[in-house]
Amino acid sequence: MKRRRILTLPLMTAITLQAAPSTVLTRVDTALGSFVIAVDPAVAPITVANWLAYVDRHALDGASVYRIVTPANQPTSTYKIEVIQWGLKVPDEKPALLPQIAHETTR
Repeated sequence: MKRRRILTLPLMTAITLQAAPSTVLTRVDTALGSFVIAVDPAVAPITVANWLAYVDRHALDGASVYRIVTPANQPTSTYKIEVIQWGLKVPDEKPALLPQIAHETTR
């Protein structure tokens, strides 16, 4: 099993665990509990590489999770989504750590 440490946050820590051959699972531990982020480089290689680059650089250290959407908390929606959003309090004038990536469809 491949392991790598990815985030060290005041409220959040995570390690990446290799799951199925193409899936990388990231367990995130917070003061309010843990959750797992699954990314699949076979489905979205550019997006996954970008995510892991931020993780490896500890670029999300100090971030706060402010929204988690799961099928359980959208019972009346026809189309269920799963989203985790977090952010950093970074001044607008601070340059981005990595260049933006183009939108990558997962069709």
